[in-house]
Amino acid sequence: YGLDAVAIGRVTDDKMLRLIHKGKVVAEVPADALAKDAPVYHKPSKEPEYFREFQAMENTEPEVADLKETFLKLLQAPTIASKEWVYDQFDYQVRTNTVVTPGSDAAVLRIRGTNKGLAMTADCNSRYIYLDPETGGKIAVAEAARNIVASGGEPLAITDCLNFGNPEKPEIFWQLEKSADGISAACTALETPVISGNVSLYNEHSGQAVYPTPTIGMVGLVKDLSHVTTQYVKQSGDIVYLLGETKTEFGGSELQKLVYGKIFG
Repeated sequence: YGLDAVAIGRVTDDKMLRLIHKGKVVAEVPADALAKDAPVYHKPSKEPEYFREFQAMENTEPEVADLKETFLKLLQAPTIASKEWVYDQFDYQVRTNTVVTPGSDAAVLRIRGTNKGLAMTADCNSRYIYLDPETGGKIAVAEAARNIVASGGEPLAITDCLNFGNPEKPEIFWQLEKSADGISAACTALETPVISGNVSLYNEHSGQAVYPTPTIGMVGLVKDLSHVTTQYVKQSGDIVYLLGETKTEFGGSELQKLVYGKIFG
């Protein structure tokens, strides 16, 4: 967008943050005091009653009478249907750097003057977070990383957007706390630091909280734009491969919600 930028400092090796005004040091603070050693705000936290109940429910494969009809119903679900009508209202070709447009696993922008690019994606499955916040937090980061890798990039860092209900309710704060633990663990494992973020709380209607939704935005480096890959079928006869071992993993799925009218697992 043609934004101006200016260097306002430099990284030192003494773990101190110094503010200098007109050549004089006007503030000096240990950097750790602003990060890992900073005070932590603890609020009452309580595991919701539904958590153990849903975990104990048997996660069996849903019985489907008509596969074709069920498949078509799944494609109509807002969680699965194309979101093109939303992102097509935005000009995503601004400054003509777009290599991969929205709709694939990740969007890719070229870095002018190089053969490199930036891959960007935003991901979260709020149902997973609701059923198991810590595991769901890990899954959100892992999903974003897979989308970056599948597009030809290497994950670099994330930003998070934490959307929750009223944190003054212990059960809601528990969701926030556990999902943050999961995000932290996944980012540590993938070496993708959280470089920014924002929080939106008190998201409720008629006393009912929204599904906990810590959305993960991830950026990755594409070292060679000729290696960019999109998710679309390229031609008739292309083969689709399923990698890894499959299990009865229907918990929190749209199919489970369609068949049973609820999610669990």
